[in-house]
Amino acid sequence: MLILVMGRLVSSDEEEAPPPPPPVPTQNVVVTKAPLTAGKDIGAEAITVEARPAPSLPPDAITSLEDLTGKVPAAPIPAGYVLTKTLLTDPPKQVEPTKEPQREDPCELKLQKLKTQQMLAINVSFSSPAPKRCQQIAANVLTPNGTLMLVATEAYVEQPNGNSANVLVKADAVESLLTAYRKAGSLSYVEIPEGAENPYRGRPIPTVEQVLIAFEPPQPPGPESPNPTPKDPKDPRRLRDFCAGFAKKEDTKYCLGKDGRLYEIDAVTGELVWKTFDGILPEDGAMKEEHGGGDPAGLEPLFPLTGLSEG
Repeated sequence: MLILVMGRLVSSDEEEAPPPPPPVPTQNVVVTKAPLTAGKDIGAEAITVEARPAPSLPPDAITSLEDLTGKVPAAPIPAGYVLTKTLLTDPPKQVEPTKEPQREDPCELKLQKLKTQQMLAINVSFSSPAPKRCQQIAANVLTPNGTLMLVATEAYVEQPNGNSANVLVKADAVESLLTAYRKAGSLSYVEIPEGAENPYRGRPIPTVEQVLIAFEPPQPPGPESPNPTPKDPKDPRRLRDFCAGFAKKEDTKYCLGKDGRLYEIDAVTGELVWKTFDGILPEDGAMKEEHGGGDPAGLEPLFPLTGLSEG
């Protein structure tokens, strides 16, 4: 049986077809392209944006790449997974390693303290390897006559380097020390043990003028004086060696020197004062004054002179 329905013939045995289902809405979401590691930054190459059916998406699905800023996976996430807010977390705080308290260098503390006590650093060379850092020393120079001159009673080595070193020296000793160092070319030193009393502290050091005098070139020997005066006339042994005889006149004492001169012996100092007598004894024993002014006749032999015996 045929029935006319809506302008078309339909068989009575044919059923009417159902309408097509409505389209499923979609939503762009962030999906992993590669596995993500917990706590690690999410690289751009590991994610993508895909359209997924909205009804099947979690309510907190990440829909924008901007939502990933400052976030890391809270746990490992496999590839192909829709990222959600619950799967992400803040990155772990960077815990700075605990630093051990810096130990203060006692040597450096000592040097810094010395620099506040009017001590200056100078660079010098030694005739032997420089002392160790912080070593207290007394410094010397060798003078042309072979003696050691003390030029620093209290100095401290700041920075040794082979035979050279920066040395801390009292400000008032720097000028004379540098003058002596430039003249000698190097220093020698005596180490003062840690904690020991410095035996050189308080000793005088030479002035610049004294240093210059000590390093003056030796003078050539001049002609020997025809009238040498004995050394150390106060020394009785010198008097006895030099004087061929002794005499006195009234309260004045005389020495007849082996140089043929007559010397008056100072009653206070005991020094010999050369007089104008030539000291040549005539056979009668009288002494003749060469330049006039009276004949010292009547000089009596004087033995023993104080502290001397005849001979």
